[in-house]
Amino acid sequence: EEEGEIDVRGFRIDRWDADDDMLEQLQSRCGLCRTHGIVIVGKPASGKATLAGKLAEKIGAIHIGFPQILEEALETYAMHNQMSELRAMVEGFHKEKQVQGEGGEGEREGEGADVDTGGGEPRMSEEEYEAKKGELDELERLWQTKRWCEEYATAADMLLSGKKVDTDTLMLLLRARLRFPDVGFRGYVFDTLLPGVELELFQELELPRLDFILHTVMSDEDVLTRIAGLKLHLPSGLLYSESDLTPGIHQALVPAEAGEGEDPPVDEEGQPLMVRWTPPPELLMSLVRREEDEGKTPQERLARYYERMRSRDFGKVMEVTLPSRVMGLDANQSPDKLLRCALLALNFDRCPIVHPPLPVSFEEGEDPSLALALSKGVAEIAGKRSLSPWGHFCPVALVEEKKMLVGDSRFATEFLGRIFLLSSWVAQQKFIDDPATYTSSPPMPPRMRVMVIGAPVTGKSAVANWIASKYSARRLDCFKLVELAMAEGGGGLEAEARSCLLSGEEIRGDLMMQILGKEMGIELQKVTVNEEDEEAKAKLRLAALSSEGPGGEWGQAPTGQGELSFVLDGPPLSPDFVHALAAHQLLPTCVILLEDSEEPVGRVRTDAAKAGDLYWDLGREATLERTTGTQFPFAGAGSLQRARMEEVTSLLEAAGCLVVKLPASLPLQELQEAAAARVDPFVYGFVASEDARGARQVEWEPEGKEEDGEEGERAGLQVLGYLGKFCPVTWRRQGALIPGKESFAADWRGKIYLCRGQEELDAFLFNPSFFAPVPSAAPEFVLGSREPLLPPARVMLLGALGSGRRERAEEMARHFGLNVLNLQSLLPPKPPAKAEEGSEEEEREWTEEEVEELVRGLKATLSSPPLSEQAVLLEGEPLAEGFLEALLREKLHPHLAIFIEMGDEEAVRRLYGSKDVLRFPRPHRLPFYPFLDPRRQRRELRALRHLGIEAPNANPRDEEGKPKAKPSGEELLAAAQEAEAAVKRKIEEENSKATGQLEAMAARLGEEEVKVRKMQASASEEKQERWLQRVIGKLLAHPQSLLAAPLPLSREKAITLLDTRVRRLSKFGMVCPVRLLEEEGVLAPSCISDLNFAVAYGPHIYLCKDALARRSFLADPVRFVLQPPPPPPAFQRIVVLGPPKSGRSSLAEAIAADLGLVLLTPARVVREVLEDASSLAKRIGDELRKGLEVSEELLGQAICAAAHRYPGWVLDGFPRSQQQAEKMEEADVGVTSVILLKLEDKACRERATKELMRRGEDGFFERPRRRRIAADPEEEEAEEKVEETPPLLTGEEAVREALASLSTERADSEMQAIRRTLTRDKDVEEVVDASRNRTSVHRQVLGELRRAAKGRQEYLMRRELKHPAPLAEQRRWMRREDLKEKRGNFCVKEEDGSIIGDYCPVAWKLEEELVLCSPDARLSNMLEVAGRFFCASPKHLLELMTSPSYYLHSQTLPDHVPRRLGEGEAAKVGEESLEYRGYCPVTLLDGPGEDAVTGQKLPIQAALLKPSYDAPLAERMYLVKYQDKIYRMLTEEKLDRFMRKPWNFVNLKLPVKLPFDKRPLDLASLPLPGYLEHAVVQELTAALLAVGQKRPKFPGLSSEQSALKLLALLLRSRNRRNNTVDKRLHGMNLELYVGACDLLVRDAKDAQLPTPVLAESDVVERYLSLVEGGPKGCVKY
Repeated sequence: EEEGEIDVRGFRIDRWDADDDMLEQLQSRCGLCRTHGIVIVGKPASGKATLAGKLAEKIGAIHIGFPQILEEALETYAMHNQMSELRAMVEGFHKEKQVQGEGGEGEREGEGADVDTGGGEPRMSEEEYEAKKGELDELERLWQTKRWCEEYATAADMLLSGKKVDTDTLMLLLRARLRFPDVGFRGYVFDTLLPGVELELFQELELPRLDFILHTVMSDEDVLTRIAGLKLHLPSGLLYSESDLTPGIHQALVPAEAGEGEDPPVDEEGQPLMVRWTPPPELLMSLVRREEDEGKTPQERLARYYERMRSRDFGKVMEVTLPSRVMGLDANQSPDKLLRCALLALNFDRCPIVHPPLPVSFEEGEDPSLALALSKGVAEIAGKRSLSPWGHFCPVALVEEKKMLVGDSRFATEFLGRIFLLSSWVAQQKFIDDPATYTSSPPMPPRMRVMVIGAPVTGKSAVANWIASKYSARRLDCFKLVELAMAEGGGGLEAEARSCLLSGEEIRGDLMMQILGKEMGIELQKVTVNEEDEEAKAKLRLAALSSEGPGGEWGQAPTGQGELSFVLDGPPLSPDFVHALAAHQLLPTCVILLEDSEEPVGRVRTDAAKAGDLYWDLGREATLERTTGTQFPFAGAGSLQRARMEEVTSLLEAAGCLVVKLPASLPLQELQEAAAARVDPFVYGFVASEDARGARQVEWEPEGKEEDGEEGERAGLQVLGYLGKFCPVTWRRQGALIPGKESFAADWRGKIYLCRGQEELDAFLFNPSFFAPVPSAAPEFVLGSREPLLPPARVMLLGALGSGRRERAEEMARHFGLNVLNLQSLLPPKPPAKAEEGSEEEEREWTEEEVEELVRGLKATLSSPPLSEQAVLLEGEPLAEGFLEALLREKLHPHLAIFIEMGDEEAVRRLYGSKDVLRFPRPHRLPFYPFLDPRRQRRELRALRHLGIEAPNANPRDEEGKPKAKPSGEELLAAAQEAEAAVKRKIEEENSKATGQLEAMAARLGEEEVKVRKMQASASEEKQERWLQRVIGKLLAHPQSLLAAPLPLSREKAITLLDTRVRRLSKFGMVCPVRLLEEEGVLAPSCISDLNFAVAYGPHIYLCKDALARRSFLADPVRFVLQPPPPPPAFQRIVVLGPPKSGRSSLAEAIAADLGLVLLTPARVVREVLEDASSLAKRIGDELRKGLEVSEELLGQAICAAAHRYPGWVLDGFPRSQQQAEKMEEADVGVTSVILLKLEDKACRERATKELMRRGEDGFFERPRRRRIAADPEEEEAEEKVEETPPLLTGEEAVREALASLSTERADSEMQAIRRTLTRDKDVEEVVDASRNRTSVHRQVLGELRRAAKGRQEYLMRRELKHPAPLAEQRRWMRREDLKEKRGNFCVKEEDGSIIGDYCPVAWKLEEELVLCSPDARLSNMLEVAGRFFCASPKHLLELMTSPSYYLHSQTLPDHVPRRLGEGEAAKVGEESLEYRGYCPVTLLDGPGEDAVTGQKLPIQAALLKPSYDAPLAERMYLVKYQDKIYRMLTEEKLDRFMRKPWNFVNLKLPVKLPFDKRPLDLASLPLPGYLEHAVVQELTAALLAVGQKRPKFPGLSSEQSALKLLALLLRSRNRRNNTVDKRLHGMNLELYVGACDLLVRDAKDAQLPTPVLAESDVVERYLSLVEGGPKGCVKY
């Protein structure tokens, strides 16, 4: 535990949340956004201070700079000295008066020497003293709000003495300023002056951590130009640059000024007319140059900047402490644009910002009342704010002074949408600077002095115990203390108490005080006063509230009793005891009087205890009844004590105690909570009367559910409490979620609670703190906070017969594991008939008593395990009205009711003639088919008779059983059709009846606020199952959504709530939580929303993307709220390369649109640069005005400047040369991906040709493009012109020049040089085959980039939490050298720095194995821990992330690790260099084993194995070097075993008798015949025979040359070492050569000439070509 670890399952888990910082608690509990530490570095005059001030103001942080710190130090130092002087003067005057009072003017001997009595300045007058004293008091009051430390005094002394503040003192000042609490609460933005020096300071753990570094990038030329144009405005001390004073499009837009007596000008839409700001003449007249901006000073400042930026400390912080958190910004922009770029880079434009406390300002003449403070600055549509949980008391006084001082509405302060009342201006300033200190813990009274009195067995002891345990007070049972005193015996106090009781007298008050003092361990001092002295008697009073107005103290304690808290249980009811309490200053603040009812509560509880044999739970009276058998007279005892209690309570009220009367008939748990809440002034306020208890009945109407806000929207917010629409009383008393009714609504602490009825409403109004639950994560503190424990979900699935409800219920039970209950079996629709003997059975209905009994049985079934702990699905047919009402009376409301609707036609189709439902058979099939089952026929006949339908009969009989005339076929058919129609009518009647019952149930359940969903039975089974799984799955996955009460807001209302700070943005900021969950946590552009679809939920406002997303959020808000906040954005900087016509531009546009990046093209970049007032813009503008193209150098500078303006972008059309790529690398723009579209040159030309064919045969566009030129406003007759541009060249001619330099085929093209330059340090290249269609290319690239973005977001999020961060996909953001240099101590390297391998620390710790796990291409198995990189095997990666310190810092790797030799090294190793003579050490250690047949152990020689000499080379390459020795393994598996634990295989011994070593014969040692015989005799003999048989003659060669050539080809084709491919190629060459030789056919016997051929035949042409080319031209492969 000292190391922050807990031992769990054999390994440890780091306690990341062990920090008990109160600010972190406040942020997590109240949903505050986390504060950030930001440092801005940059060259001189790059706008650091301006950006820091604007950024701090925007995000609510503290702007820190050395000028501000020094100014504050001087101010506080001057105030400190002034206070010291005034304090000395006031103390001197006091001493002089004291001397004068003691001995007069002539007797001042010792003290008079310190006072100037004459000869000097005259003594102060009383008026001067009062003025000085008032001035000193005012300064001391202001001093409490100032920040002061010794470092401030040191710096002020140095400045006032004319010295320069050195660097060490500046560092001390900065460290002291960062330690002040306002910085910890709001964060800071620091504009550095000494880069590299201050950043070293931010590595200290006790200071607020540094999150981001913003680097304002600017060229030296622009810096010097800007410094040359700087001028100082003397009146204000502000600096203005030349661009600030130059009119142009870079200036901000301001409202146009109106002339005297004229209205402000407006535009066409009626909005104020905006114009560019122009510096006024009076400003230009007040500008001067500064000395530090003249001469060589700017160059010196720039040189010092470079010196400090290149320091080792600065590089360490930039690369190690904050990797990937250093963001470059183009400083050539205007301040407003630079601020927007900073917000984009930091993602603060989408995240909620810090809302510091804001004092409520009252205008002159306004009455600063509490009602005005609650509604001040809040529009009517937003209602009003509510008081904080501290109510009327000051949180600052409670924390610092341990006093409950009543706050003053003049010092009301808004924070987190609540109003805090502070007791003074000093307390208000302290609260504004550091609210976390005063609000991080729930309000708790500093002391509790309570007395509980009441009749016997009314719950006095239970109430006293509850209050004492809740407020950490000491319970004093007066009766038991007296018993203990008597039991101890002895003299003194105990003897006096015994004598009082034996004489029949009451314990005197003084004696009881002594007993209480002894029990509490304090010595009580009795204060005696004269009875006639009214002032002295008044001092003995200890009122609950010292004064009614502001500043009054609640529960004040006498001197020396500030920490004393007690609860008096059952004190003596005598006036003497009350007088003794007052005399000893032990008066209670509150008195709880438990009033008995007409029927004594003690009798009721005692009788109940007797019935349940629970005597131990009651008092002595019940025990006395049990032992004596006589009843205790509760009525008589209560009447005797009632008069005494009235007398005692009247005396206590006169003494200033607050008397609270509670009915003792309340349930004990409610009584305890009611008593504890009424003695706590933070719950019901400091007035606990009936009319000011906090809760009140209100009228509540649900907010409209329209998607768009309506005009005349209701003012204020009526937000449901944390039980939503359910009654809090039934939940608290019975644990049942019963919907409340709108007519019984109560308001408490700004939330609406709906009660079931008037009884529940009265109970809630009397004791709201007991019934209103509060989740633990809520921002409010309520006494006895309880998070609602939801009962198991109860779903009702009802449908008519044949609707398929049973099948659907069984499917849901299998899918979700629900318990299914059939309602028809538990609640039969018809009771069993009660037939008397000899009478017919008659159907009857259930009586009310029987229905109640059946429903109580169902309730008992649901209340018993396992149904009481698991979700239940109730399925059946529609219930009758009586059963439904009984279910509602027993509070068996379903949480979700699903009704299956079925039309009559569908019912007939499903039920008529169904084999599963025999109630509705087919009549025409009955007697006509003798092959049917007779038993089934009888069942169907009975079913028809039950329906009252006569079945057609082909063999009718009379009453006597005699056959009647058989009906004809037509008559039978008509009877069958009539019976069939009757059956169908019955089905329709039954279905109509069930449908009516379902509609009635839906209406009745709707009145009870039960959620009813309907499903059509005609839908397919798959659709029904998917719909049920979605609806029921939401309820089971997030049952808290039942209690949710989200409120849709219109845009206007959302803006008003945010502006007035009644509500604040959630942790998602501007991100839609619904879309974020759909995107699986990836922050995509589709996630960013606005205020059009806002939802108020709790103290936050959630912004949804569209109406569909808002409906999803309203249906199940908990599902979306529980997900983690949006991760830090993974800003990617992508360069798209490719040859022309490869789809580069369309791909760049798709990437920018899908990932929310900025698309940078050379044209756009040039346009943006021209809008600035920088030197680069001036030079580019000059070239364009001359009609020239922008040079490569200027274009490269513009591209680099634009790359620093946006955090994420896609670059298209640049770079086009290696020089441009080098320029980008020098500017360090941070490219994360280089996407290369690979397409052959031929395909590029084909695409260009196809485009030419689409646009015209001549290669030109069919129509010239047109460009509209805006009219010149200065011309009298201004008209818009249309300029026709010349057509563009298309086809192959358009891509020829670009293809020559950007080809992906040629190795010497410019594209290859660009690739090498951009991928020199990082693995950022992605090669994509562009020959496929555009959709597949886009899908592949976007998938890779989204995967990279998700990995980057997870990495940044875990880095921000200081957790181990996975490095998956981080190769795009990290240099190869960083990945190599930052490896941890589990990476083994060679002496030259090359990496041997990474070993898994988890496997080494748990299994003591060396598991080599080198990182893969995506770095998916690598983690970053404390700035170092570690690899782990896939199965151990999660354990390493869980507890890195346990595995990384416990045990290091051994000194020697094995290394597998590569193929080149292994080929050079000889047999004599191998250990164990080349035998495998793993098989040697395993042993020979046993014989498979005999089971006997084999000899040791069977374990000596090694590869044979003629084995393939790959089987002999399993070589490992360990401890400078080389070992060879037999297989890959044995090699892995050796690599894991090599020390087990190094000290083995070979047996004495080794197997015979069958080494191959060395042919070089044989004589010539033997050498030829073993080496080449077979192959050479076969080849010579083939040559002799063929006798080749190649055209143009002699016979000898032809024969040698054929011999060579034969030997090459028959080589044994040829693989399959070589064998086929050499065989083809041989066939070609033999075919060429066959052109000259000659018979050796006849010696005739070649066969005559024609002169122009193919044979002649081929012959001539072979003669010219020779054999090399014939052999092609």
